Amino acid sequence: MKRVPFAQIKAIHELECREFVLQTEKRDYTFKGMTYEGARALVGNLRELKKLAAEHAAPGSPSGLGGSSKSRRSKSGRRLPEGSSK
Repeated sequence: MKRVPFAQIKAIHELECREFVLQTEKRDYTFKGMTYEGARALVGNLRELKKLAAEHAAPGSPSGLGGSSKSRRSKSGRRLPEGSSK
């Protein structure tokens, strides 16, 4: 699975037929939603997350969301929320 950090997204364009495009400096990623309404809601959510990422960007943070590079991880390798005891 390819991950696209919000900090790398330059623009989000809603297309017809449930499709939308995430534009980065290196390339464009095209996605298709299950329904028109679902795709439209996802575009709105992605735009909001991109805005929040830009507001909270920290220098040197690959995700653009700040935070420490030494995040806690579960046994399966998933990142744990801050303050989690598991």
